[in-house]
Amino acid sequence: MKVDLYSVMNNEIELLPYWLRHYENIADRIFVWDDQSNDGTHEMLSNHPLVTFLPIEKYGDDNIHWVTKLFPQYEQHSRGVSDWVIVADADEFIYHPHLRVVLDAERIKGTQAIWCKGYTMISNHLPTGSGQIYDEIKAGLPDQLENKWTIHSPEIKWRFRKGRHGGPLCGGDVITNAYTDIKLLHYRYLGREYFEAKDRRNAERLEMVVNIGYQYDPKKIRRLPSGSRGVALDWYEKHKDKAVDVI
Repeated sequence: MKVDLYSVMNNEIELLPYWLRHYENIADRIFVWDDQSNDGTHEMLSNHPLVTFLPIEKYGDDNIHWVTKLFPQYEQHSRGVSDWVIVADADEFIYHPHLRVVLDAERIKGTQAIWCKGYTMISNHLPTGSGQIYDEIKAGLPDQLENKWTIHSPEIKWRFRKGRHGGPLCGGDVITNAYTDIKLLHYRYLGREYFEAKDRRNAERLEMVVNIGYQYDPKKIRRLPSGSRGVALDWYEKHKDKAVDVI
């Protein structure tokens, strides 16, 4: 069984060592579009034997471009070669204690797409250990936004919606499974300093795309893991003590 992983990255050096340690045990090949990283991310990826860079010409936080032009490239690189494609951001960890065993069983059954139950992982600080991130930060809460169909066969036509949220846009009948117990662990709320720094960086990258007057607003109203709308940092402060072990 062969598994390919695809990701867009920009300045992910804080979590990248954990991301690589996790996925090198799962993926046979890792394809990355590096969006102008300048914090050591590109160099760390370059030194990993499983990583191949794919060309990227349009920069910035552009989900529409990613889902229409970048992620469909799995058809060129994985179709006829690999059994599974995983798409995961640098803060997304597709988790099951026996993930490759489950994927092989689903392959044998004929499953073509797998739904992952999403969790927002919560901590007061970034991880500091040399092991797996989920051995160090185990607590989180269910996250409606991170429930995603993020594993699929390269043999089908599979198109994501913006942000890879919601149901997929696919061609023809697809055999799916939403009951494998595979989780998507989203490591985003790792202390106020990290969250706000990354949030600001994402906003600045979005500015590259929309080309409007930029003014970062930490109080911006957005969809929250609970499905409601509000201020993300306020949600974090109210819920960080309510997180429970999800691993």
